[in-house]
Amino acid sequence: MIERARELSSEEVWAGLEQVEGFKNQYADGFQVLHPGKTMVGRAFTVQFMPLRADVDDVAKTKAKQRGLPNLFNQTAIDMLQPGDVLVVDLFGKKVDGTIVGDNLFYYVMKATNGGGLVVDGSIRDLDGIAKIDMPGYYRSADPTPIGNVMLTGIN
Repeated sequence: MIERARELSSEEVWAGLEQVEGFKNQYADGFQVLHPGKTMVGRAFTVQFMPLRADVDDVAKTKAKQRGLPNLFNQTAIDMLQPGDVLVVDLFGKKVDGTIVGDNLFYYVMKATNGGGLVVDGSIRDLDGIAKIDMPGYYRSADPTPIGNVMLTGIN
């Protein structure tokens, strides 16, 4: 199905999703396009963040430690990517401290996914460096700050 989708226009994909129950109201606009004209199709690997809450973060870290798991960071999710994935990140539109990747991690995402792509409802940093990397991307804004004051709350 993913391979067949590569030949479809965005209008054809949209029309198909509108007809499927459960896919209504699944549109968000206002994204900047990193490489206009470059197609992005792949398995969505979703990552969700929320504003940092010390009480929730402490519980999550304790449970992870009890299970022998590492603390969850943006790198944790990126390390799980597979060829063909599109990294889809919910950083709730955060600009300052809402940067999922800079040019180094963007390059790593490109290598791990074989150029799958990135969609982030948040920011990216090192835009000049990222723009030189041939992978599709959609992002809300660019900001020089590193990711911070957020906690990872979901990985699909």
